[in-house]
Amino acid sequence: LQDLWTQLAHSERLAACDEARLRKLVEAATAKAVASQARQLPEQFGDRFRSLEIERLTALVLDWFNHERQRTQAFEIDRLESEQLLEIGPLRLRTRIDRIDRLADGSLVVIDYKTGKPIDFSGWLEDRLTEPQLPAYCISGGQPVGAAVFANLARDRKQRGFTGIGEQAGFAPGVASVDDSDGFDEWHELTGHWRDALSRLADEIHAGRCDPTPSVLACGYCEFGDLCRVEQQLAEALDD
Repeated sequence: LQDLWTQLAHSERLAACDEARLRKLVEAATAKAVASQARQLPEQFGDRFRSLEIERLTALVLDWFNHERQRTQAFEIDRLESEQLLEIGPLRLRTRIDRIDRLADGSLVVIDYKTGKPIDFSGWLEDRLTEPQLPAYCISGGQPVGAAVFANLARDRKQRGFTGIGEQAGFAPGVASVDDSDGFDEWHELTGHWRDALSRLADEIHAGRCDPTPSVLACGYCEFGDLCRVEQQLAEALDD
């Protein structure tokens, strides 16, 4: 996708690209990506596997561009794979942003690619943020950001698409506007909430706070299930 958007650069060029031309571009980009992986893992990438992987990725990316074509506002690529040093409270974080688009109205959209199950962005509205990566990008770039968006290229076609939240409605199917959110009427209120919540989190991390905070997402990545007492604590609480 980085290679393709470097060539396409903006939505007008995508719109002007017929299916045959787009397929040719996608096949070349996927072949390049597979070749790169094959150099790192030659024992896994035999000729047949490489051919199948190029075919699979080409179909996936072509389908994804159908989602990109559904966006109603013109855009151009502002940055791809952009490294950025974020300063949040006492923390300095080196990050790499997948993609930033500039919309026709001049505002920016921060986009993060995902390939698994769609991520619920409702945690961005809570006092203690979950999935704080995109909110952190939005408040730290020094330029007006109008939307924070996940672009999900899941294997399951039903799960593909955009999710996120923006200042205005109509960015793309699946992206909510801030006035439809629970508790915030204006974009500046939401970004202010992100700034305050992230500052508190940074202070807690810097201070060494590590309270157990179990969740479906966190526990799914935890390697210490055999030592965990969360289930026991929950059972004790129910008994009480």
